[in-house]
Amino acid sequence: MNFAPDARLYNESDDRFRTPYQRDRDRIIHSRYFRCLKHKTQVFVAPQNDHYRTRLTHTIEVAQIARTLAVIFDVDENLTEALALAHDLGHPPFGHSGEQALDEILRAYGHDNGFDHNIQTLRVLTLLEKRSPDYQGLNPTKALLEGTLKHSFPLKKINGNFRDYEAKLAQTYQIDLTATPMLEAQIAGIADDIAYNHHDMDDGLRAGIFDEQQMQQALPFIVKDWQDIKKRTDDDSLRYHMLVGRLINAAVSDLADNKGPTIKATTKIPREKIPREKIPREKIIAFSDQMQNKQKMQKKFLFENMYRHPDISRKNQEGQEMLKFLFKYFMANPENLPDLWRKKFVEKTSARVVADYISYMGDAALVKMTKTLQTETGAADV
Repeated sequence: MNFAPDARLYNESDDRFRTPYQRDRDRIIHSRYFRCLKHKTQVFVAPQNDHYRTRLTHTIEVAQIARTLAVIFDVDENLTEALALAHDLGHPPFGHSGEQALDEILRAYGHDNGFDHNIQTLRVLTLLEKRSPDYQGLNPTKALLEGTLKHSFPLKKINGNFRDYEAKLAQTYQIDLTATPMLEAQIAGIADDIAYNHHDMDDGLRAGIFDEQQMQQALPFIVKDWQDIKKRTDDDSLRYHMLVGRLINAAVSDLADNKGPTIKATTKIPREKIPREKIPREKIIAFSDQMQNKQKMQKKFLFENMYRHPDISRKNQEGQEMLKFLFKYFMANPENLPDLWRKKFVEKTSARVVADYISYMGDAALVKMTKTLQTETGAADV
């Protein structure tokens, strides 16, 4: 079978009103896994304050930035949005700390590939979500899968090989994992960086994790904007919003100003019809050196002052311990899994089934279930 970018593994009739990539986007938005993102950590675990980002609001903000860039670079806006909306579907509770815990425990149970949220996203798209009795997954287009596989850079082999699920999908959909990603994927990847780099800063300021003096000292390039904003309003919440808006606009403007000659996206002109010498081998969507340095400074500041903050680290540690407790509980008591997951539980894949179930859950639901089971079993509190 020769896959065009907008082809699906299982044939479907054309939609009267929507393009294939619009259908990809709509299937993601209507999926259970997308809805679950509203209960999952971005930075703060199970936040009680409604104003902090969750994994869902982060995803929506990524999609908004990605759509703007898609217009600037004249690529398929619907595919770009679909890639942005899909990029975190595989994230478990407690963000990257939850991912680390699941990876460790799966490897301890003999699963050498462990747990990776990018691979889990692919499994959601092709296996775990259910929308038809005729197939598993969302039956995505080849372009959505390829963009999700490579995100914003070509895949690299680990110990000489691609990971099992990546290699399997690449063979099925005839995807070259080493080729430069399509422009839509490059845009979705850099939009993700812009979103968390700036919105996490906004949340950190609002939460009092760091203050404006620390921020100005570490990031001198924001001082002029910050001083100007302070003259305009004494409302701290509005100040944070205005600062982040200016920084995001500066980042997007830099990408627009830094773009060189480009070819049309491979979704509009199939890759096989583009002369090989005209396919770019380097990233086209990239910051100028000056803006790249600013982005690196922001990331460094956030890691040192927010992500590694004692309060956040403590919450992440507690989340990891609860996740591991729940994993071990269901491995020992699979009869207590919900019906959908209990039916999948068999000896060779049991740990993966439990990981799939737990990664689907939200922060608050996992915390509540863990505490209930600890009370019922008399287990030590974590």
